[in-house]
Amino acid sequence: MPLSDKLKPDFMWWLSHIGTSQASILPTPYPGCRALVREAFSRRGVSEATKNIMLASLSENTMKQYNTYLKYWFDYCLNLNINYLEASVPHVLCFFDKIV
Repeated sequence: MPLSDKLKPDFMWWLSHIGTSQASILPTPYPGCRALVREAFSRRGVSEATKNIMLASLSENTMKQYNTYLKYWFDYCLNLNINYLEASVPHVLCFFDKIV
């Protein structure tokens, strides 16, 4: 039975407070290339202004190219239930092996 849109925010809050991975319970939709790159910058402490400048410097064609492989990466990590921004070197190497 699908989760009601009204209940979803409460359920997501509950999940975040009990330490259960959302990926293991609900499918996580791919947020898009810009969102992934922005999140990666955020985790490295990059300021909002700098993130905006860096993202603005990437052309739409570049973002389209990045998007293809970031989507593959996101799905690969989701299937293995690993964080796409904290994957180990062996996970990255296995991913490269699969896409080549």
